[in-house]
Amino acid sequence: MRGGKAPEFEVIEGGQSDAEGPFSVADYVQLAGLGGHSVVVSVEAGFEARGEIVVREGRVWWARDAQGEGEEAFRRLIIAGDLKRKAPARCRPLGAVPVPRNIQSSLESLLLDTARTWDEDSRDIPPVSTHDQELARDHFEAFFEEGIDALLRKSYSEAYAAFATAAELRPEDHLVQTNLQRLRDLGYGG
Repeated sequence: MRGGKAPEFEVIEGGQSDAEGPFSVADYVQLAGLGGHSVVVSVEAGFEARGEIVVREGRVWWARDAQGEGEEAFRRLIIAGDLKRKAPARCRPLGAVPVPRNIQSSLESLLLDTARTWDEDSRDIPPVSTHDQELARDHFEAFFEEGIDALLRKSYSEAYAAFATAAELRPEDHLVQTNLQRLRDLGYGG
């Protein structure tokens, strides 16, 4: 975005766009990448186009939305269409229209950066003091370690109780949730 002004939105010409497609934005981009295809993926909200991503011969080539161009636009479009699931996607062939490249990164790194950005942006944790953060971390680690020790002793009920308490302190922790699910699969806990 140059000079703080949003760019004029111009639709990239190509083949006909059918009704809303069965795949998400990231699905279309990944399928085009795997197949080495040249496509335009449109991300829409109602009848108003939100933006487009161009994949040329399997490489993410160009992206633009109402707020700007390039990798940032790519991330916003993936988040709007996939992670927030608020904008449907359509896919059509690119055609012969020359499109200047404004994305240099690989598809894999773009998707990883997008997931990281979404994860960071979606944390709506109110600010707490450093002392409270350290105390919560210490308690979480103590309960997590207690759960691991109980697993090693094969005391599954104790392990479940420790992991459940750790999950109350840090519900987004993947390892805690995985251990709780495994214990539930074994018939322990809720």
